[in-house]
Amino acid sequence: MLHRIKQQLIREHKIKKYLLYAAGEIILVVIGILIALKINNMNLGAQNRTLAYQNLAEIKADLQLNAIQIEDYILFLEDRCNRKRILLKHQTYDTFNLDSLVSLVQPLYDMVEINARAYNKAINDNIPNLEAHANVYNDISTYYTTVKNKFDTYLNFERDLTIKEAEYWYYNPDVELMYLHEDFPFINSEQEQKSYLINQISTVSGNNRLRANLYRKHHTLKAIKVIQTKTRTLIEAIDKTLKTD
Repeated sequence: MLHRIKQQLIREHKIKKYLLYAAGEIILVVIGILIALKINNMNLGAQNRTLAYQNLAEIKADLQLNAIQIEDYILFLEDRCNRKRILLKHQTYDTFNLDSLVSLVQPLYDMVEINARAYNKAINDNIPNLEAHANVYNDISTYYTTVKNKFDTYLNFERDLTIKEAEYWYYNPDVELMYLHEDFPFINSEQEQKSYLINQISTVSGNNRLRANLYRKHHTLKAIKVIQTKTRTLIEAIDKTLKTD
């Protein structure tokens, strides 16, 4: 129909009306394109918003897992600190049996990793942020860079010095290693093992190692508790964003 109108205008030499008609036709096409673009942008915006919302929920889930692991690590550090305090509060150890002494002395470390799966996914896949919540995303970025680096530094420091400390307690030419949990026969008697271990503990060198271990784990414990608070605070902020957005 539009084509017939256009041909009729040309045949009747109504050039001015034809030009007006052509301009109107172009305007209609442009409007149609603009509407299509707007609809497309709206659809894309809705898709991006859904992706951002899903990713934020995944980051929250990762943080909740981190909070559980951090809590377990805090309990581990508190237990190791208490074991060293028991030894340092005593000057004689004859009332302890060998298994108790080994349990109290044994230098152990635990490795915990802050899970950054969803955060890394957001970066690698260029998942957009929720524009109205820039502060939350700044806090997330800080957590997975500055806070995570501090956490890893403390754990690596604790691991490296514990391994070095183990050389003093575990490896010596005078008595067999008594830290195995399997029932193998020993060349040294239990009393000989106990006497040797008590001698190790009672020396200045041994006592200093116990004190250093306690100080190190206590210092690490304080730092990890701060990170625990940051983790919980970030979970609450994300949860609030998900509920209000």
